[in-house]
Amino acid sequence: MKQFLRLWFSFSRKELNGILVLFVFIVLLIFSNFYLERIFINEPIDFKKFNTEIAAFEAQCSQDSKLEVKQGSKVSEKKVEVKRSVKLFAFNPNNLSEADWKLLGLSDKQIHVIKNYESKGGHFYRKEDLKKMYSISAEEYARLEPYITLSSKEKSKSQTIPSNKAQQMKIIELNASDSLALVGLPGIGPAFATRIIKYRNRLGGFYQKEQLMEVYGLDSMKYSSVENLIKVDASTINKVNINSAEFSDLKRFPYWSYKQINVLLNYRKQHGSFKTVDDLMTTGVIDKNTLVKLAPYLLSN
Repeated sequence: MKQFLRLWFSFSRKELNGILVLFVFIVLLIFSNFYLERIFINEPIDFKKFNTEIAAFEAQCSQDSKLEVKQGSKVSEKKVEVKRSVKLFAFNPNNLSEADWKLLGLSDKQIHVIKNYESKGGHFYRKEDLKKMYSISAEEYARLEPYITLSSKEKSKSQTIPSNKAQQMKIIELNASDSLALVGLPGIGPAFATRIIKYRNRLGGFYQKEQLMEVYGLDSMKYSSVENLIKVDASTINKVNINSAEFSDLKRFPYWSYKQINVLLNYRKQHGSFKTVDDLMTTGVIDKNTLVKLAPYLLSN
């Protein structure tokens, strides 16, 4: 004890103050730790509300899933029902009822186009006349063609212009005719003549007469009135080389999209030149129908 007191009094006043402060700090630290444990008691977390929300969310997901399945099954049933309702039978396309057209698998829009054609005096004299309707695709015509039946009277009728008029009107070549020559065709006014020439220039020429029906507003009925007064020289078409053509050269054709053109150009850049026009199908974005329309305008060498 004496030794402790001697040691204690040997400290300077400044050192003693420091020891006292440190002692007080240690005592406060011990008591505060003990006191805080009593004040701040960890309460258990209540997960009831959280679990309730999870259960409600899962129930909603289950309900939505059932609704999607139900809707999907309804769509599938509807498709099956439509497919089952299609029935092929021998038919005369002239004045065929809407119900029969539907039974053959045509949509309301397609039927409307046909009925509109008939209301304007249109008539089907040959099987191929149905193919000329812009609302009937090549696949649909191929499906219906074997069942088309026309009376002998209808077959014997000709859609050609009477001989006296035919002698007066000269057959014109679409790729070389100007607007004045086109206006001379029945039903073709200045507006249609301008559209035809504009579309012809965009394509680089026509390769078949039926392309006239691609001109805006020129329907199958109007085409029938000029069909026997026009011809096409496909040798005059302005073709494009698919191995050197740029985007601006290819976008003029309305038979494909800008996206398809970009895929084609990227494919050519990666794989090199196309050996034939048919090789366009190797890009994966050009189908057979599109190629048939484009082929007359393309070359590969």
